[in-house]
Amino acid sequence: MSEMEVEKPELTLYNTMTQLKEVFKPINPGKIGMYVCGITAYDYSHIGHARAAVSFDLLYRYLRHLGYEVNYIRNFTDVDDKVWYLFCVIEKAKKCGEKPLDLSNRFCEEYLLDMTALQCLLPTRQPRVSDHMEHIIKMIEKIIENGCGYAVGGDVFFSVDKSPSYGQLSGQRLDHTQAGKRVAVDSRKRNPADFALWKAAKSGEPSWESPWGPGRPGWHIECSAMSAHYLSPRFDIHGGGADLKFPHHENEIAQTCAACEDSGVNYWLHNGHVTNNNVKMGKSLDNFFTIREITAKYHPLALRHFLMSAQYRSPLNYSVSLLESSSDALYCVYQTLEDLVKSLSPYREEMSGDVGKTQQTAEAKEMIKKVKSEFETKMSNDLNTAHILTGAFQDALTFINVSISKLKKIQKKQRMSLIVSLVEVEKAVREVLDVLGLLTTLSYNDFLKEMKQKALTRAGMGEGEVMRRIEERKLARKNKDFKRSDQIRELLAAKGIALEDIPGKDTVWRPCTPLSSNSKPKSGLGMTALALAIGGHVEEEISGESISGRVKAPLLQSNTGGLVFSKSFNSIYDTSMYGRLQLNNGLARTPQMGWNSWNFFACNINETVIKETADALVSSGLADLGYIHVNIDDCWSNLLRDSKGQLVPHPETFPSGIKLLADYVHSKGLKLGIYSDAGVFTCQVRPGSLFHEVDDADIFASWGVDYLKYDNCFNLGIKPIKRYPPMRDALNATGRSIFYSLCEWGVDDPALWAKEVGNSWRTTDDINDTWASMTTIADLNNKWAAYAGPGGWNDPDMLEIGNGGMTYEEYRGHFSIWALMKAPLLIGCDVRNMTAETFEILSNKEVIAVNQDPLGVQGRKIQANGEDDCQQVWSGPLSGDRMVVALWNRCSEPATITASWDMIGLESTISVSVRDLWQHKDVTENASGSFEAQVDAHDCHMYVLTPQTVSHSDV
Repeated sequence: MSEMEVEKPELTLYNTMTQLKEVFKPINPGKIGMYVCGITAYDYSHIGHARAAVSFDLLYRYLRHLGYEVNYIRNFTDVDDKVWYLFCVIEKAKKCGEKPLDLSNRFCEEYLLDMTALQCLLPTRQPRVSDHMEHIIKMIEKIIENGCGYAVGGDVFFSVDKSPSYGQLSGQRLDHTQAGKRVAVDSRKRNPADFALWKAAKSGEPSWESPWGPGRPGWHIECSAMSAHYLSPRFDIHGGGADLKFPHHENEIAQTCAACEDSGVNYWLHNGHVTNNNVKMGKSLDNFFTIREITAKYHPLALRHFLMSAQYRSPLNYSVSLLESSSDALYCVYQTLEDLVKSLSPYREEMSGDVGKTQQTAEAKEMIKKVKSEFETKMSNDLNTAHILTGAFQDALTFINVSISKLKKIQKKQRMSLIVSLVEVEKAVREVLDVLGLLTTLSYNDFLKEMKQKALTRAGMGEGEVMRRIEERKLARKNKDFKRSDQIRELLAAKGIALEDIPGKDTVWRPCTPLSSNSKPKSGLGMTALALAIGGHVEEEISGESISGRVKAPLLQSNTGGLVFSKSFNSIYDTSMYGRLQLNNGLARTPQMGWNSWNFFACNINETVIKETADALVSSGLADLGYIHVNIDDCWSNLLRDSKGQLVPHPETFPSGIKLLADYVHSKGLKLGIYSDAGVFTCQVRPGSLFHEVDDADIFASWGVDYLKYDNCFNLGIKPIKRYPPMRDALNATGRSIFYSLCEWGVDDPALWAKEVGNSWRTTDDINDTWASMTTIADLNNKWAAYAGPGGWNDPDMLEIGNGGMTYEEYRGHFSIWALMKAPLLIGCDVRNMTAETFEILSNKEVIAVNQDPLGVQGRKIQANGEDDCQQVWSGPLSGDRMVVALWNRCSEPATITASWDMIGLESTISVSVRDLWQHKDVTENASGSFEAQVDAHDCHMYVLTPQTVSHSDV
């Protein structure tokens, strides 16, 4: 592998059949068969159809990116067996003088035009039902021949009683199914749940000849026949909308199994609905927007970006504000790339020379590696696109912006290295956009022009009118009529037109999210200008006003006269860096415990979810165990500040406001947490708190907020050590005790400086719900064990337990190691719907007691043996001269792991009792010298060792 190549993570996909994330393994190595249910073609397609198309186009693109050869089949239903077929297709055909199939064909073609606009790749094949009657009839004959179907008066029904596994996909038991979910009940059925394979012709309907007389196929048999014909009865992936799980996909399984000996789908994937006011969007409810209606006002790629703004399985609520955010995000990306093209233009002659030997900068190499690695990690985690254009991708854009400003200031040799670096970083950015289907086929400049034209359409203006307003404002400023100048700026901003005054040049305009008419818009800075706008209080050194000096380190010495610990004990559990300039706001004496919304809900949050979560923490007993923080992550706020420059909750999802929500959470004996960002925007492009620290801290305090998670997106390239202290000072100045959680992703080694700033600090990038991510993050966090303690904790990110990406044993290891490392225990699953296994892990009182032990010394990795160091011993001291020891088997096979006394810092002659924290029992009362256990693959055993010189009653 070359130094620029990045090892690709394993692809995991959520399989609806097993309700688990599973590592993807194709039936035939290197080749994949994928079938996706397409549209019923009788009208223009709506954005719910677009969500399905984009979701599976994204999967198609990513599989190809990973090197697979994909046979992608997506059908058209142009012969429909639903009740409203007669009313929708035939009646429309009569009115416009077309035959039903002609009309369906026309809307198939319109759909393809929509797909082209959304940059969905053409599937390998797009079969139509009307062209496959022979295959459908043959499959029905086989079903009847195998005793699973029966003919009645020209109709043919499938006998669900012959399918013993019926309901396995949807969880619908046969005795609970509603017959005729989309069709009326027929008294001729042997079982009310039986469904139509073939329907006898009715007057005026299209029909085809069959052994049972003229008719047309039922809805479900069409996909079974076409998938078996173009792939095989057994293939890799079957996709569709969540509403198709039952009855359509359930019936597909039954039919194909009845007709074919070797049949089955390895991975069933379902995309979430697009909702309108949290109700599924659909033509039957007349609450939909067609793709054409949206793309008349917004660029098709802005719509595609919006459709990917939540992970594909999550529901996605339609809103104009989110479309505006997607449009803004794309515009910023392409403005940055266009700025790069313009900035490199003067150096074309230099670039045409011998640049082959010119090396990229080390920073650029690392940047490119991180962009690719982070992108593939997120995508391989069940296509997690919720944060896909943030993190390393955003850092790459920042690198471009900052580097552009350096080009004219450096020597030619250095400049050539920087130019080569910029070109390679641009390639990495383009590759990400390409796989996501967001890479324009136009020049950057032409793409920006198209987006500006869409903005003008939304504003109801022509560019000439905008330019006249700019000239009018220019004249007003010349005459020092600044009131009129501001009025013109505000008038245009209210229509989604932002003005940018470039020093020494003319005023230019760009699209923006429309501001309310009484809002005072900020300067319309472009991305390059923003990157250079570093000033104000963020340039000040850390003042230290809120810091009380050194907090005393824990005394790592025996209470029993030196009889317990070896001479190497203090070096093994080094705490020399603990407590230096520790933030002393009276909080975080033990690691924080609670729940955070992001890992499970992402942006799909509202006040009902938060209230129900608070209720569930209390009713389940988790609150009594210490899980008291209910933390709202990104997406709670409106897309704009109000007319006073204040943050405001989103009116649709948090209509009651944060104050009333905090009151509700407090009434349950819990604490409410909020989210903001030490940048100009949050990661999901809501208003950030950079340069607004005092106002935002005051409003958080007035709402009764108890906890602030402070993120790191859109940070203008300013060092974290400059951006995070101002919020610390602002929070302390409110007089309210607010836990300050720094989420700076481990940038610039926060353990070295964050103790004087926050109560916890992220030591790593975001965790993913995979074994590889969790183990990697544990190792990264282990590096900083000497720096954490009461008042300030290393934070390796939230818990993924219960989200389905790891096994029970892996989750148990996750919880054990996080507890031993004194990491925050912030639940990341839906606590309203926990499995018994999830609750068992999260509610283990003995493991929680390790995490909350008052001594507050972070445990650490002590030894690693075996292949790839996969047999590991982790340990740490506890109060009362006790030790906690974890035997963690990260190997793929069971292993015997031994913890010796000299390894973990105990005197060799000491005897200890050993208690198993997962079995909740004492294993032995008299272990000496060492202790060992057989540990299954990817499992973790956790023990507390109590010296016999210490009374259990003293602990």
